Amino acid sequence: TFNPIRGFTNSMIISVGSTACTVYFSALTAYALVAYQWKGRKTFFTVIMCVMMIPAQVTSIGFYQFMYQIHMTNNFLALILPSIAAPATVFFMRQFMLSSLPLELLDSARIDGSGEFNTFNRIALPIMKPAMATQAIFCFVSSWNSLFLPTILLTDNSKYTMPIMVGLLRGDIYKTEHGAIYLGLTLTILPLFIVYFALSKYIIAGVALGGVRGGAAAVQIRGAAQVSCSGETALAAGWQELVCDGQGGVKAASGGVSWLVLSVDTAANTAVVCM
Repeated sequence: TFNPIRGFTNSMIISVGSTACTVYFSALTAYALVAYQWKGRKTFFTVIMCVMMIPAQVTSIGFYQFMYQIHMTNNFLALILPSIAAPATVFFMRQFMLSSLPLELLDSARIDGSGEFNTFNRIALPIMKPAMATQAIFCFVSSWNSLFLPTILLTDNSKYTMPIMVGLLRGDIYKTEHGAIYLGLTLTILPLFIVYFALSKYIIAGVALGGVRGGAAAVQIRGAAQVSCSGETALAAGWQELVCDGQGGVKAASGGVSWLVLSVDTAANTAVVCM
């Protein structure tokens, strides 16, 4: 029977769990490939690229047999835990880190006594928000729309996901309920819109930041009245803070990164900073 609430719940558990595992562990793997120099790093990355070329259908039979032997059929973990290994996401995260993660910032954290795991969670992850948001959208959509693996692994009606339930609405060979099918498809795509609109702002922010990195940029100053280097703090401005550098100049601190302020126009509420 078609139970949309149960289908939504099952699909949400699988999609959220697999998305969280994919994004976090892929970022952790990419961090190890970028932030550390170790023997066999390039070989390991080459292996990841080779695995990415293997279609999922090739390994599906062996994967099902393995899940059956360890009694993991009709279990959501069989669809969530394998998402930890996502070669395409690792590749995307690595490429983003190479251009956006300053290794000097990690060295500074280590000098200050920060542990490696804490450095990754407190420094690397916030910088990677645009990449994580992008991959979270792709992973969630892929997991939500997945039909092949859930069909062969989930045989209990109470464990059916939304795509499986929509597939059951086809009816018999003599009559197809198109209205019910279209209604089910409409309910299926609603969470995809919600996830996209919730995470799109991080993607836009990352694109805007990457577009001005390496040159001068005009930064809006909210509530700017005046700029004075007589004290430690020159100007507090909403999302960032302009502070004196002790040498007659002003620096903008945002997200733990200091930028040199070239000029400030208090009338236009803008400042030109060198990133």
